[in-house]
Amino acid sequence: MKDAKTKKTKAAKYISFAINILTVIICVFAVIVAISTITSKNKGYVNIMGYAYYSVATGSMEGSNKDSFSQGDVIRVKILKDGQKDSLKENQVITFIDATIKVNGIPQPNTHRIVGVERVADPDGNIRVFYRTKGDANDSPDPVLRASDEVIGVMVGKSNAIGKAFLWMQTKDGFLVCVVVPSILIFIYCFAMVIVNLIAYNKKKILLATEEKQAELESEIEAKLREKILRELQASADGKAEDKNKEKG
Repeated sequence: MKDAKTKKTKAAKYISFAINILTVIICVFAVIVAISTITSKNKGYVNIMGYAYYSVATGSMEGSNKDSFSQGDVIRVKILKDGQKDSLKENQVITFIDATIKVNGIPQPNTHRIVGVERVADPDGNIRVFYRTKGDANDSPDPVLRASDEVIGVMVGKSNAIGKAFLWMQTKDGFLVCVVVPSILIFIYCFAMVIVNLIAYNKKKILLATEEKQAELESEIEAKLREKILRELQASADGKAEDKNKEKG
């Protein structure tokens, strides 16, 4: 019976520990994403450990190339530093800020393949790099050249069909289910854990206080018992001394 209770207690501890670890991981990830979102504001991407992730909303890059992708996919883009944006080559797939695609007046990111590189000298003699891009599914290149400073990064990976889930998460229902509800549940769990820990702390405090009182009481009883024994021994010794004096008399 005790073994079964001990096993249940251990299992409960392991489950609680696992839940706490999972909660910490989720909270840390949420903090990282929040910080990345704030620091990347107005850049057209969210920088997560040097990468940006996009859910594909159109089929302009569908094709037979190894790095072609379809609507509903998620692509992983390595964010480039300014010094790396001038040295891209033909056939690389890049993500850039596209001024021809706007939402609420804000240019949106787009991802197409480089099909040409052009270098143009400005009036001061400085060389500027421009990229001609094209979607794999399109018949002709994009009508606008992409300046190197419009480039966000280079596509380095993709996940098939996961983008549909990401696109749904961007809707009101998806945001509610995937962000709001889990956040509320985590808050409730954390609040409950605080209450449980406070109750456990109070119980432990009461138990320690009880143990201290019990220890004091035991010490007091022990001291009185010791004093009583000493008195009895002293009385016995006095009695023996008195008997000896009577014998001598």
